[in-house]
Amino acid sequence: MRRPPGFTLTLSKSQKLGDYFARLAELEHASTEAFRIVAADLEAQAAPAALVRAVKRAARDEERHAQIALQIAQRHGVAVKNPVVERVAPRALLDVAIENAVEGCVRETYFALVAARQAETAQDPIVRAAMKAVARDESDHAALAWTIAGWLEPRVASEARDRYAKAAKAAVQELRTEAYAPFPETLRRVAGLPAVRDALALIDSLDRSMWQKLAAGGAVGTAPR
Repeated sequence: MRRPPGFTLTLSKSQKLGDYFARLAELEHASTEAFRIVAADLEAQAAPAALVRAVKRAARDEERHAQIALQIAQRHGVAVKNPVVERVAPRALLDVAIENAVEGCVRETYFALVAARQAETAQDPIVRAAMKAVARDESDHAALAWTIAGWLEPRVASEARDRYAKAAKAAVQELRTEAYAPFPETLRRVAGLPAVRDALALIDSLDRSMWQKLAAGGAVGTAPR
């Protein structure tokens, strides 16, 4: 899931399953808009048509994920209000690269790992089935983020590359901070969410793979594993 520029969640950290999926639905709705913004950015930069199509396809995936999360939230009696996301004018390449590093290479990759875990370990069978579909798409989105990085990297001035590398490192640290605010135990088990120790292990694995990837020049087409 990508957060669009300036987006702030309106829902607090989840305490129950319905709350969790209401929050997830809000994030997925916002991610739909985030991908549409990225598609506009890439079109403005004359990116390959196939890359732009892949980003637009990801937006449709996120719209479908939002509906999945919405249905589960409503099943548990929790209403969801779609977030308002303001469209922005096409951004400079460096701004797109920074956002892609943070929201794609870091956060989407991590969410793909968490979703895959939920698909395997959630005690609720409806959650397992839902996250199985979501995990497949999010893995593709993580790979897409690295494809975008591979296209952007040679087009960003060499002296600016340190800026988006530092932004990615800060995003990993933000994930670690979030991991130390765990979900309630009952929700964690029902939804298949990782415990603090497991979340940190996933983040450490992501961190090592990401820096190997960046050191190799942001290879195109695969997400770090």
